Amino acid sequence: MLPVVWHDTPPAGAPLRLGHLLAALSAGVTLAPSLPASPSWPLLALSAAAGWFGLARRRGWPLLVVFCLFGIALCQQRLFAPPNAARLERFAGGAAPLVVEGRVLATAPRVGGRSFVDVAVTQVGRSGIATSVAGGMRVYLDTPVELTAGTHVRFLARLRLPRRFGIPGESDYPRHLATEGVTVTANLPSAAAFAVLGDAGGGGWRGLLSRARLAAGEFIDAKTSQEVAPLARALLIGGKTALEPAQRDLLGRGGIAHLFAISGLHLGLVAGLLYAGAAWFYRRSESLLLWEAPRRILPAVLLPLLFVYLLLTGAALPTRRAFLAASAGVWLVMSARRTTPLSLWASIAFL
Repeated sequence: MLPVVWHDTPPAGAPLRLGHLLAALSAGVTLAPSLPASPSWPLLALSAAAGWFGLARRRGWPLLVVFCLFGIALCQQRLFAPPNAARLERFAGGAAPLVVEGRVLATAPRVGGRSFVDVAVTQVGRSGIATSVAGGMRVYLDTPVELTAGTHVRFLARLRLPRRFGIPGESDYPRHLATEGVTVTANLPSAAAFAVLGDAGGGGWRGLLSRARLAAGEFIDAKTSQEVAPLARALLIGGKTALEPAQRDLLGRGGIAHLFAISGLHLGLVAGLLYAGAAWFYRRSESLLLWEAPRRILPAVLLPLLFVYLLLTGAALPTRRAFLAASAGVWLVMSARRTTPLSLWASIAFL
């Protein structure tokens, strides 16, 4: 049972509902960036939780404090990583280039035939001396790239810390990269700067998905015009980085930019099409209909296909949220439970 799906009346003495707890958690996340960074926040949150369980469990309002402190602790943990001698950022900013070695995490095209490669760096070195490190790096290239996830590469680059330009109202680009696990960046002239050391058996499932996205992108480029290909990439496989600035401006002025970002709408359309097709075949079998109704079986059968679609399109946050909603809906159907849409939404927000 999901502990966060409240659809029954809370016990006496605890008139808090899931929305109250979600609001307290959100308040903690909102306050976290303005509070001083300290490793004591998780300890304080755990202590408050222990106190609520031991002393004030019959009262509802202390639980709001507990969730607020957990929101602060979780956000502080993501924003302010503890110091670590093996962190990749420590080697950024030097004048001399470093020999970098790691494994490719993802690749994507950019405007004007350029691209970037995300690398999980394992070691850096100079003059034959290598040091083991941990961290994500984004390498910007002036040419297309055909590397797949899992490829073991080595290259020479100057490491830089991502920074903001200081323009009022601009987005926090370093924080955006940090959410994708990237802490340093570099620029290289072409994909020829990468020395491929091995593929480690095709890179596992990451490599398989990377090759599938690459093949889908090449198919789209071959079957559509140069003007339509970036739009089709964004709409079908989530490849928004190839959109030209004029195309982005046109979509924004037309009010349809959200349609070209893979989200719950796309996942819902795919789920509806898969269910309609599977249900048509399911109803052709009398034995299957006598065994169980399609609405009780097909959602669980189709959920793995939706998960593959989630990964194939880049696993953006809106798509992950929609997939959680679909998973929760499947669980409710399979367990024959009912809940209000608001409780379901709040549960997904918690997850």
